[in-house]
Amino acid sequence: MVLSDGDILEYLSMGVSLISPFNKGNLGPSSVDLSLDSNIGIYHCDIIEIGQECSSIIKKKIGHNGYLLQPKNFILASTIEEVNIPLQLQGFIETKGNIARAGLQVHNCDGHIDPGFKGKITLEIINNNIMPIKIFSGLPICQIFFFKMLNPPQNPYNGKYQKQSEPTSYLP
Repeated sequence: MVLSDGDILEYLSMGVSLISPFNKGNLGPSSVDLSLDSNIGIYHCDIIEIGQECSSIIKKKIGHNGYLLQPKNFILASTIEEVNIPLQLQGFIETKGNIARAGLQVHNCDGHIDPGFKGKITLEIINNNIMPIKIFSGLPICQIFFFKMLNPPQNPYNGKYQKQSEPTSYLP
């Protein structure tokens, strides 16, 4: 079951901090918009070998003039907001429709957020367009949906990406 705007507000009124900071203007009928943070990461290694950490990542900040993402280029970014997924919920992010229509994709087939996760969401942004796209910090770039689970998990998330506060690169 997907939570509606009223369900999300009810969780918040019960003191469950699903999103911080929470802006009621970002609330949609069944989702909450999340915004792009200024911190980005760009892989700078010859090859990424699955099973081996690629520690060569260039960290940059998106300035006032934005960041020009070239066609077919990939960056790691994160949301301004921190999310807190209670044990009875699962989160899922999707690219906002207007952003997707420009050719941007915010996750690389990994949009789920496990029960028990706390932290900023790392976004895997790729420009699928044939022309550059300029992005800005603060841009509402994706939306999070909350799904109610029948039962809480026996093993909630407590993995390597827990409490991340900036874009996190591939970790084996």
